[in-house]
Amino acid sequence: RRDRAVRMQAFVLILFVCWFTFSIRCQECHVFDSSSINEENHWGVSQSVAENRLLQMVYDNVACTGGDCVLLKFLYVKGVLSSFPSKSRKEWFENIMNPAQCESDEIIKQFSEAKERLKSIVAPDGDITANEIPEDVQTFDQALHKLQDWQDLESDEIHIFHLHDDKVQGRDVLVQRVQRSGLCYLHAPAVLSHYLVSRNNFTEPSTMINIALHVAGSFDGRALSEHIFGDRGDSSIRLLNVFLTPASNYQVWNIEDIEIRTFKLHGPALISGFEVFDDFMSDDKLHYEGLPRGKSLGFHAMVLFGMKTKPVRTFFLQNWWRRKQFISVSEEYLKATKPTIYFVTTPQMSIPACFSTYSFRYAETLLLDRPERLLEEREQ
Repeated sequence: RRDRAVRMQAFVLILFVCWFTFSIRCQECHVFDSSSINEENHWGVSQSVAENRLLQMVYDNVACTGGDCVLLKFLYVKGVLSSFPSKSRKEWFENIMNPAQCESDEIIKQFSEAKERLKSIVAPDGDITANEIPEDVQTFDQALHKLQDWQDLESDEIHIFHLHDDKVQGRDVLVQRVQRSGLCYLHAPAVLSHYLVSRNNFTEPSTMINIALHVAGSFDGRALSEHIFGDRGDSSIRLLNVFLTPASNYQVWNIEDIEIRTFKLHGPALISGFEVFDDFMSDDKLHYEGLPRGKSLGFHAMVLFGMKTKPVRTFFLQNWWRRKQFISVSEEYLKATKPTIYFVTTPQMSIPACFSTYSFRYAETLLLDRPERLLEEREQ
C-alpha cells in the first residue's frame, strides 16, 4: 500500500512538472485559465471537461506562441482529433500552428486555410457585424434595379417578404449576410429564424444568431474536425431545427403548390439542397430560367423570399455572396436544381435564449462556409 502511495505521488509530481514546464513555455496564452473557457470564449465546455482535455495538450507537447496558443487550446478543449494517436494528433496540430513547415505547397495551402478558418471560429466576438451594408455588397435596391420584371411592387402578382408581409410592413426587418463565394448551409437557417421571429414578435428588436459563436460553442470535436480540416458541411434543415423553438413543426412544400398565400400564411421558407451548376456562379447574372448549364458543383442553402405569378411563375431567393445577394429563378429552373422547400408552420415568438444574438442588419463570416450536405447523405 505504501509503494502504491509513493507511485501515485510520483505520478502527480510528473504531471505538475509537465504543467509547470508548459505554462512557462506558453505564458502568453494562459492555457490553464479555465475561467475564460465558458465566459470569454463561449466554447460550451464545462470547466472539469476542459481541464481534463488540456492534460492531453500537455502530453502532446505541441509548441505555440502568442495568439496561436488560444487556437491550440480551443482544439484540445473541444476534443478535436481526440481519438487520434498522440503522435498523429501532434503532427496535425503542429502543421496548423505553423503551415509553412509542411512539405509541399499544396499541403501548406490546406493547413493555411484551415488555420484561417480556425481563427474565424475562435474570434471572441464571432461574426463581423454592421448597421450599414458595405459598399462592395449588393443591396436589395441594387438587385431590384437589375431585375426589371420585379419592379412593379404594387402588383398583387408580386410578393416579397419584407415589403408585402402584413406582419412586418412598416418595420425594417431585412438583414443581409455575406460569406466567401462558395456553397454553404449555415446562413439560411440563421436568416430565416430571424425573419420568422420578426413576423410574430412586435415588441423586441429583431435579432439574428451569431453563427461563429454557435460553431465555437455548440459543435463537438467531430463536427469541428470536419469543418476545419475537411470540406464536409451539414444539412441546413438540421441546423434550422436547432434554431427554432423546441417542438416546432415544418413541412415540405412541392414547388408547384407554392402560392403567394403560402408566404402570407407562413412567411419565407428554407431552400435546402439547391444543386448549384456552373452558370449560377456568375456574379453579374441575377435571373435564371430554363435549365441549369454546366457541371454540378454541389449543394447550397438559401431563403425563399418571395415570388411572382405572371407572366410566368418566378421565385425570389436571398443568397450570401457579396455581389449576388438576391436572385430570381423561374419555376422550371428551381425544379431542375431539385431542392427541398421547408415552410415553418409553428409561429416563432423568439430565438431560444441559449443562442448568442445581435440586432445588426449586416453580418459576415467569410471563412466558415461549408457546402450543404443532403439530409439522406448525412444519415449515412
